[in-house]
Amino acid sequence: MTLNDLDIGQSGYIVKIRGNETFRHRLMEMGFKTNEKVTLLHKAPLNDPLLFQVMGSKVSLRRSEAMNIEITTEEELHELENVDTFSTNVKHLITKKSKNIEVALIGNPNSGKTTIFNFASRAHEHVGNYAGVTVDAKTGIIEYRDYKITLVDLPGTYSLQVFSPEEAYVRRYLLQKMPDVIINVIDATNIERNMLLTTQLMELDYPMVIALNMFDELSKKSAKLNVDTLSEMLKIPIIPTIGIKNKGIDVLLDAVIDRYEAKLTVKSVVHFPLPIENCIDKIENEIAKTNFTKSAISTRFVAIKLLEKDPEFLRLIKRNEYVSLKHIVDKCIESIEKQYNQPSEFLFTDIRYGFIKGALKETLTYSQDDSDKGIDKLDRILTHKIWGIPIFLAFLYIMFFSTFYLGSFLQNWMSLGIDWIKVFLSGLLPTSIFKDLLIDGIITGVGSVLIFLPNIVILFLFIAFMEDTGYLSRVAFLMDKLMHRIGLHGKSFIPMIMGFGCNVPAIISSRILENPSDRKITILINPFFSCNARLAIYVLIINTFFPNSLAYMPFILYLTGVLIAAVVAILFRKFLFAKEASPFVMELPPYRMPTFNAIAKHMWFRASMYLKKIGTTIFIASIAIWFLSHFPMKSDNIKAIENQITNITDTPANTILLDSLENQLNHERISNSYLAKISTVLEPIFKPLGYDWHIISALITGTVAKELIVSTLSIVLPTKGSIAQLLSPPAAAGLLFFALLYCPCIATLSSIKKETGSWWWSIFAAIYPTIIAYGVALLVKSIFTLFF
Repeated sequence: MTLNDLDIGQSGYIVKIRGNETFRHRLMEMGFKTNEKVTLLHKAPLNDPLLFQVMGSKVSLRRSEAMNIEITTEEELHELENVDTFSTNVKHLITKKSKNIEVALIGNPNSGKTTIFNFASRAHEHVGNYAGVTVDAKTGIIEYRDYKITLVDLPGTYSLQVFSPEEAYVRRYLLQKMPDVIINVIDATNIERNMLLTTQLMELDYPMVIALNMFDELSKKSAKLNVDTLSEMLKIPIIPTIGIKNKGIDVLLDAVIDRYEAKLTVKSVVHFPLPIENCIDKIENEIAKTNFTKSAISTRFVAIKLLEKDPEFLRLIKRNEYVSLKHIVDKCIESIEKQYNQPSEFLFTDIRYGFIKGALKETLTYSQDDSDKGIDKLDRILTHKIWGIPIFLAFLYIMFFSTFYLGSFLQNWMSLGIDWIKVFLSGLLPTSIFKDLLIDGIITGVGSVLIFLPNIVILFLFIAFMEDTGYLSRVAFLMDKLMHRIGLHGKSFIPMIMGFGCNVPAIISSRILENPSDRKITILINPFFSCNARLAIYVLIINTFFPNSLAYMPFILYLTGVLIAAVVAILFRKFLFAKEASPFVMELPPYRMPTFNAIAKHMWFRASMYLKKIGTTIFIASIAIWFLSHFPMKSDNIKAIENQITNITDTPANTILLDSLENQLNHERISNSYLAKISTVLEPIFKPLGYDWHIISALITGTVAKELIVSTLSIVLPTKGSIAQLLSPPAAAGLLFFALLYCPCIATLSSIKKETGSWWWSIFAAIYPTIIAYGVALLVKSIFTLFF
């Protein structure tokens, strides 16, 4: 609740003031301090401004200012604490409520920001060693000392300019949410580049603490940094941390609290040359007159952004009411550019870097160091112009071979366990519809997907290794030339590789691409990169029809998906999206040996997501599929078979006959089910591919989740090995490629809608891959027919 929410005559107690420190100090001087009682006396005729009584004085505030003063009322405090002696405890209760701190973690990609967040909040966000891994804000709440601290892990960003969705999100959050304290996480091994963001944050005039992370790596470089001197120069507390080892986190939180409690500190600014400062002052004065921005937002920050020709702010001053402000900004830009003979946006960056160089020249010294030579040697091998791509392809082959071949051993053990459970329950439970549902529906459906968990874990082990070591960024570097040939940016390859794990986070991670058309093309072709959900389909079909091809056929499938994605990207660029030049600018982070805990967290997170999917989507869908495949229960043939079974005595001699009749009964029930009737309608379309209604029904349910293809087949097929009776080897080969390429799952389509902002692209992404899948499956079937 804020002062703006009060009704006339209503009172509240001030909890905190949000906004820049100059704004907060001005309000405190007027009596708006924590614990003070404020009463709304009157509203102007147009409901703005508002007249308040505070500390015996009448003070007028605009609504935009009142909205930044957080308050609580006596009624709220009564409900919160349920105390009788309220009058004697009011200050204590308000003080307690004011000890809720919102802290934003902001830093460059690869600075270790999310690692600090994980240790501080006990969260388990995955940390990847490449730009763009965090694509949305993550929140964690901790109790520290007697404070409740809400930590917000913002996306990694290089600056507060708006060149990417991450940067736009971060700036919008800072200007709208106005956190109580900022933790600016800086990579100690790359201070100069990281501090560009620091200088921009200083202009916001929010309370800030710097976490100098990876401080141990700075020491390994034989470098010495005088932290105290640098802190004094910047007028910002600087805390050395080693996030991955959980060192310095408590000291950092102490500094956050100290900074929050400070009533006013010396203002931290980057001083520009006098002509520029004069222009900033002129623009600030005009902003104050025109109410161009909220009082709680630093006018200096806005003035500098206008002089830097920031597109969002320049668009706003084109309004009629800001004609005088626009005139001053245009004159100032013209004057500055003429005097310094370079565009103003570049000039500000140069001056900031000059400030940083000057500060570090006095505080940072390097000894003769060979620590980077090992990295350079490794890069010369892994990014070699001839051997780099073959090394990467070899790595992919090892990844897929391990996923399928080594995972098959663990998969067999899990399969035996599922079979044992089914036999045990079959002997334990009496014959009933519930028994059929439990064993033939739930356990069979869920178990058929669960047995592929080892394959999933192995696949994510390799992906986590690529991410955490920094090799994934090198892959983007390697593939940039090839990606450029198909009309994409080298960074597009990062979401593509992530698609081998799951298409949903891969599509979200496409936000690392600044160019909108690059981003949309990457999103639309990402489903061709086979996700982990399709592993179960490949293993089932290859083990049944091509058991001797387990070492190389999966690799061919994945490679086919990549090649088709490349062809489609070329066509999209040529006919659907205009070519827009986008420079290849991407940080290659230092190689880091991933810790066991980091890899284990990543694998557990992905495995838990898979298990969660099994426990929800697959579980519910298995029940639905069982009902659709077993109802209606009665027909003349079903009754005749049931009568035969009833009239046969259950003796060892009749066991084979009874088993045969049971299989006939199951087949008859499923063949006359609702699912069969729905799928039979589509049989003429899929007849050229060699699919009957059993396969079609699995493909339909596979649009919900690809794992359901295997789950459905396990339910609708009368016997475990009957898939070999339904498909010929050529049709089975075609089915592999159809499953690889056809319509993405619902979760992926929803992600496409969210990232593109339109259901049209989701519908398009459902239709065009299915058409391609049909053509490729028909071609593969025709080719295999020549050999089988």
